[in-house]
Amino acid sequence: MSLPLPCRHSGNGEDLPVLASHFLEQHGAKLGKSGLTTTERALKSLQGYPWPGNIRELENVLERAVVLCREQAIDVHHLPQEILSSPDASPPRGATPQTRSVSLHTAVEHLERELIAEALAQTQGNKAQAAHRLEISERSLWYKVKKYGL
Repeated sequence: MSLPLPCRHSGNGEDLPVLASHFLEQHGAKLGKSGLTTTERALKSLQGYPWPGNIRELENVLERAVVLCREQAIDVHHLPQEILSSPDASPPRGATPQTRSVSLHTAVEHLERELIAEALAQTQGNKAQAAHRLEISERSLWYKVKKYGL
């Protein structure tokens, strides 16, 4: 049985920043990226998402964002597309219905980057284990990590 995420249950989203901060601190410390925050745009996107997977989904999204983030703040480009596509989420700056449609090549690269980031997060950055999970060679993984800046 899945209980609603507190931020959606309360209706005002006040719990989500506290939860996000906790998860960023937890996963940031684990990956040597202490002090991460979220931008206002990213926080609004997180607050606009209905969170059908409950708090575990929020934690997974933020763990992935920590892996992808090379700055001091999580921004919308660190978040999965389904969160940005949520009807209640604020779209990225300059996004229009026309700019949201992407080529197959771009969509495949986006998905590939997400899967690699998730595998790296799940293996705490161990590239050999991540490559095994992804069923690709370590050399291919190294190339893709460099390509996507992960």
